[in-house]
Amino acid sequence: MNTDSDTDDTALFQSLASETDDPRALNELGRHYSQQKDWEKASRCFRRAIRIDPKFTGAWVNLGATLRALGKLDEAYRCYEKANALFPDSADVLSNFGNLLIDMYRPREGVEKLETAHRLKPENAKILTNLGAALRASGELDRAIEHLIRANALNPLDPTTYNNMGTVCAEQGRFQAARENFEAALSIDPEYAAAHLNRGYLLLSLGSFGAGWAEYAWRFRTEVSPIERSLINRSGWDGSSLTGRTILVWPEQGLGDEIMFATCLQNLLDEGKPERCLVACDPRLVPLFERTYPSIEFFPVERQEHTQDELVTLPFDVHVSMGGLVERYRRSFSDFPDNPIRLLPNIGKVEDWSQRLSTLGNGLKVGIAWRGGGRVSKRRRRFTSLSDWCDLLAVEGIHWVNLQYDTTPSEILEFEEVCGSSLHHWPDLDLRRDIDEVAALVANLDIVIQMSNASAHLAGALGTTVWNIIPFAADWRWFQERTDALWYPSMRLFRQERPADWGSVLDQVAVALREPLRSPAGRP
Repeated sequence: MNTDSDTDDTALFQSLASETDDPRALNELGRHYSQQKDWEKASRCFRRAIRIDPKFTGAWVNLGATLRALGKLDEAYRCYEKANALFPDSADVLSNFGNLLIDMYRPREGVEKLETAHRLKPENAKILTNLGAALRASGELDRAIEHLIRANALNPLDPTTYNNMGTVCAEQGRFQAARENFEAALSIDPEYAAAHLNRGYLLLSLGSFGAGWAEYAWRFRTEVSPIERSLINRSGWDGSSLTGRTILVWPEQGLGDEIMFATCLQNLLDEGKPERCLVACDPRLVPLFERTYPSIEFFPVERQEHTQDELVTLPFDVHVSMGGLVERYRRSFSDFPDNPIRLLPNIGKVEDWSQRLSTLGNGLKVGIAWRGGGRVSKRRRRFTSLSDWCDLLAVEGIHWVNLQYDTTPSEILEFEEVCGSSLHHWPDLDLRRDIDEVAALVANLDIVIQMSNASAHLAGALGTTVWNIIPFAADWRWFQERTDALWYPSMRLFRQERPADWGSVLDQVAVALREPLRSPAGRP
């Protein structure tokens, strides 16, 4: 909340901006807005400073950081590239550049920039911490811990270093060490939202729901979404009676999370009993959700655009995020229903895909996707190449169907030439945008086998048999040491036994896949 002093300061800075042509004053004004997370105003100040002094390295760096915060990574890259050209031996510029490259899923380049920065400033704890985080993003966990320990020795009071050590330990399956590091970070800075959130992920993955959900609530302190910002002056739901009231449920995180969180909508209807329930969601999900929950009114919201402002005009009394429903209705393992509501695909489209798949001939129809999405650290842990699947796709008696939304015809052609297997795909099917069509296809498949991504959530929510391949020490959604997925009864989990070892888990899938081929029905 802004204080009167903050307001006065802002007015003073705005007055300064309108009167000065001093690039350094404008840079300071931009830094002021950055501290308030007012990225648009900050970027305008930095751009104006650069127009006045195109060789002002600090303004280029600050503009890059602002654009990175806005998610405009390509523009941020050009800013850091310019700053690096102006000041090639600046360890600080290289460190920031390296952090951006990690966000852009270019981890090796990011590590190289940070290693150069480290050589320039070998005793700089912040650069060592950034390098440790970059090594984690590239999958070099042992080296990451080594650099983070050195950073901690140089500055034992930096909570960021402890937080990064905790995330690495969690990926290594060293859960007690991870928890100790998160708690060390919070002992230094009790308001450190990222450490609270990471501790929440860890607790949830271990089945500690009460404490885990309390920490998970800190996600809104790490990053404020445009939707949340637009609702800041409206009343959030505190769990009180909804009799005679209208509730708005709004989306958060990715498409797969929306599908997963939507498994709690029926709880809201049955237990909350609102007079009226409005749900904002990704436009691609509206047709599926409307068929499945006819008593709910769904509204499409593009979170990357400004349509979230329209939510404020909707007639509602209280609001809650989709994740907030999970916090309320999944407080223990026993809270997960044995027979949850299944998403309902379009019947006409299901029949169309049944006919198209029948032309492939007899045999199991199995959909595959070989890499996940999400942020860089998650994507790296859920990434395989199609060639890694050659042995699995050599299993006979199966028609393989592509469900990987970001593949290319050349990638599929190269696979077919190298591995000698066919992977069916349809150029008229947009796997990324037309989720209703994808749902109809998936509903016709015998099995879906894939790395954990939105398609896995879709298949599970439809009730299709899905084999979800997940990394060692997987994220909280799949808990630990389970082979079932509590969110989706039709899902089976195949877990890595060791970090980065996909070969053995794909071998397990191949063994399991031969079982339905030997059964009389020929189905799982």
